[in-house]
Amino acid sequence: MNLAEFPLSTIGERAPAGVDRLVFEDEGIDPSTGERSARRVTVLGQAPFGLPTSVDDEVLMGCLRATKDAGFDSRRVDFEPASFLRAMRWSTDGPAYARLRRALDRYSTVSVVSEGAYWHKGKRKPVRDVVGILDRWQSSGRDRETGLPEKAFFVWGDFMWESFQAGNLRNLDYDFLLGLEHAISRRAYRFLGKRFYHNKSIRMGLKHFAVNKIGMSDKNHNGQIKATLKKAHTELERKGFCRAEYVGRGQQAEVVYHAIGAEQQQPRDPLVGELRRRGVSGAAKLVTADNRERVRQAIANYDHRRDCGEKVGPGWLHQCIVADSAYKFRDDYVSPEAVAKRRQASAASDARKAKRTERLEASEDSAMQRERKRFGAFIQSLDEEAYEQFREQAIAASSAYGKSLRTAKPETMPHYATYLEAALLGHWRRTVCQRD
Repeated sequence: MNLAEFPLSTIGERAPAGVDRLVFEDEGIDPSTGERSARRVTVLGQAPFGLPTSVDDEVLMGCLRATKDAGFDSRRVDFEPASFLRAMRWSTDGPAYARLRRALDRYSTVSVVSEGAYWHKGKRKPVRDVVGILDRWQSSGRDRETGLPEKAFFVWGDFMWESFQAGNLRNLDYDFLLGLEHAISRRAYRFLGKRFYHNKSIRMGLKHFAVNKIGMSDKNHNGQIKATLKKAHTELERKGFCRAEYVGRGQQAEVVYHAIGAEQQQPRDPLVGELRRRGVSGAAKLVTADNRERVRQAIANYDHRRDCGEKVGPGWLHQCIVADSAYKFRDDYVSPEAVAKRRQASAASDARKAKRTERLEASEDSAMQRERKRFGAFIQSLDEEAYEQFREQAIAASSAYGKSLRTAKPETMPHYATYLEAALLGHWRRTVCQRD
C-alpha cells in the first residue's frame, strides 16, 4: 500500500542527468487526530547505481509477486533468475538479466526518507523513518541452459517487512498490470486501484497528480501533462479499468477518474462509507447486523465532539464502537430527533401565526372595503351645496392636512386630491359614523 501511494522511481527509463534524488509531497489525514498533515517522500540514489527507473518498477512488482507466491513467510525470498524473468514476461537473455540485476542493485542501495508519508498499520500511525527497500540480494551458480545465475535471493528491508507482516497489503491483478503497455498506465493503475477501494471517483489537482503520484517533472505545463497522460487514459479506459475527465483551468485544473462499471456494483453499506469517510480502518468489519444503531450513535458522538473543537480522531471513533459500553455524549449534545421535534414544533407555531395574521388581514381588508363603499355612497348622496359645506368642515377639522388644503391650489399641489380624500374620510368617521 505504501509503494502505491508515492513513486519510488523516475517515470522514464533513465534518470535525468545530474539528478540524484526525487521528492514527492501531499497532505494526508492523521488517523490519531483526524487532522490534515503534510507528507513527504525523498528517494536518494547512490553512485554508481543511481535512482530507480520505470523499468525497475516492474522488477519491484516482480519481487512482491515472488514474496506472495512464497506465502510472505520470510524476509528472504529465494528465486531462480530465469523463472523470475519469465514471470515478468521478459526474455531470459543476457540484456534482460542485466536489467534485473541493475534494478536489484538500485533497490538494495537506494534510501527512502519518509516524513509522515508511510503508514505503519501495525503501529496504527504514520511514521518518520529512513528506510531501505531491500537489505541485500545475491546470485550464485550458472544455469547451463540460459547462462544466467542458477540461484538468487533478496531480503526485504525491515520496515517493508514489518509493513507486510502488519497486513498493509492489497490484492493486485498482476496479469492486468503486465498487460499494460505504458509505464504511466502501470503507475496510475497501482495508485488508482488503491484509492478506488474507498471511492469510485477520485478527484485531484492535475499537476499534483502528475508530479507527486506519477512522477512527472514539475516543469511541465498543463498541456504537456495532458498530452503525456493521454496514452495512459486511453489504455486504461480501453481495458475497462477507469475513465478520466478534466475540470477547471490553469492552477485550478483537476483530473477526475471514474472506476468503470462502478455503477453496476452492489451499493456499499452507507454506515461503512460514513466510517471510512472519517478515516476509520476496518470499517466493514465494525458494522454488523446487531450494532448498527450503536455505530450511528458513535458517529453522532464523534461528529458533535469534533464540531465542539475536541481533537478526537478515527481511533476514538473505533473504540467508541467496540468498547464494552458506548461512550457518553457531551452534556450540550442534542440528538437529531430532538432537533427535528423542535424544528417541527417551531414550524407548526409559525404556521399557526401565519394563519392568524392571514385571517386578521383578510378581516381588516374586508372591513376597509365595506367602509370605503359606505363612504363613497355618502359622498355621492350629497348635492353640490351640501358637498361644499361638508368639504369646508372637513378641511377646517383636519389637523394633518387642513393647513395645506387651505393654502394650496389643486393645480399646483401634487397630492391635493389624496390629502382632500383623507380629510373627507376622517370628518365622515367623526361625524356620520359616530352618529350611526
